[in-house]
Amino acid sequence: MTCSSHLFQAGSMKTTLDILAVDDHFDYLAPMKLLLQSDGHSTIGVTSANEALEQLRQTNFDLMIIDIHLADMDGIELCRQARQLNPKATIVIHSACIQNQDRQRGYDAGATMYLPKPEGMETILSVANMMRNSSG
Repeated sequence: MTCSSHLFQAGSMKTTLDILAVDDHFDYLAPMKLLLQSDGHSTIGVTSANEALEQLRQTNFDLMIIDIHLADMDGIELCRQARQLNPKATIVIHSACIQNQDRQRGYDAGATMYLPKPEGMETILSVANMMRNSSG
């Protein structure tokens, strides 16, 4: 698991993180959102890049979880735009695309981590909890 300097820059200790999860498969998005919320995180789940960008313009998220395959925009491009809007956020690409070139494109776009689907949900929860518990 590769992590860049963006990880754990949440600032002062927070009791809850603001998390944005983006996945066009609601049957995958709903349990991820529920898992994060059940651990006390404020989580918004959206199914399109346009919805994500709208949310990003309104909220300074601590953590973003982005799938690559979205109907209205490539998740890598969404990652790039999200990084521009929020340079300090932790961004996790969570995708079934696991080839080295896919990972590299994600990191080049500003991703902090790249996790494979369907595994990775527990790792995302661990990252969120470490960020919450970190005094940064």
